[in-house]
Amino acid sequence: MAGRALVQAGECYQKLGDAESRKLFDRVVRDYADQRESVTIARARLGANTAAHSDGLVTRQVWKGPKVNPWGSSVSPDGRFISFTDWETGDLAIHDSALVQTAA
Repeated sequence: MAGRALVQAGECYQKLGDAESRKLFDRVVRDYADQRESVTIARARLGANTAAHSDGLVTRQVWKGPKVNPWGSSVSPDGRFISFTDWETGDLAIHDSALVQTAA
């Protein structure tokens, strides 16, 4: 049961692009070798994780629409907020990407 739970947690981290997923999959392979199904999945995810995130960068679209300004916008260190100029009002504005729901 523990191996399966770690695989599921690793898959969640992997969807987020978090390197923590690799640690969890490695742990399944190392500590739960008797759980064949979990180890097989963990090994497969380790291969996908290496191919998809070998440079540590993850690209995703966080905002689209008429107010998006690719020049002069800045992203906060945690990636949640994007500052931009609202050209309709001339104001400096903040876009909160956590408030935007994305299609799964």
